Amino acid sequence: MSQNHFSRFLLSISLCCLLFVSGCTEQKTSLTENDLQDLSRHAVSLNTSNRFTLYPLIEDKLADSPNPEFHKSVFEIAMVMDTLAMNYIDQAGGIAENGTMMNPSDSGEKAVQLYQNLNTKQKLSSLVSKARSLAGPADQRLMRATEYVMQQKFLSDAPYFNPERLSQKPLSVLSLELLVLENQLCSLLLKEMSANRDEKQPAKY
Repeated sequence: MSQNHFSRFLLSISLCCLLFVSGCTEQKTSLTENDLQDLSRHAVSLNTSNRFTLYPLIEDKLADSPNPEFHKSVFEIAMVMDTLAMNYIDQAGGIAENGTMMNPSDSGEKAVQLYQNLNTKQKLSSLVSKARSLAGPADQRLMRATEYVMQQKFLSDAPYFNPERLSQKPLSVLSLELLVLENQLCSLLLKEMSANRDEKQPAKY
């Protein structure tokens, strides 16, 4: 499987995972301890996939990127989400021997303070501005996708990750939601860098 096809595969998996999370978390009262354990397992698995599969592929492609500073800034946006997710996992007791969170049902009441202490919104806003200033004509598709996700989830006047949602959701749910978004952004970044590199390759006769 080529890296371009592989990135599309990872993106399709992350989209399916996002639909799964949305369906499971629309009604908090319907989540059982087993549901939360399953979400916890998905979060830990996705974190491993992001860090040990997507990160090395992105770092490899950065070396040949036609606009490495732009692509690096988008990568840094993904890593801000990863840092927040890992802090939520740590606050839920860390990762157990079976690869799940220790306490997946822990309340998200700690989440607002962590979100604020890590200056999440400020960091993301700064990185989006930086990426926008570095984006060239060939980068506009990725830039639009990045801005859309950031505005919808973090930076608008009424973002998805607002204090009410952060305080009401279990940390396992918040962790998985963040890691799905990180996976989506990393997959899109990898896809765009692959496309840009393919376009630079000379035609073969």
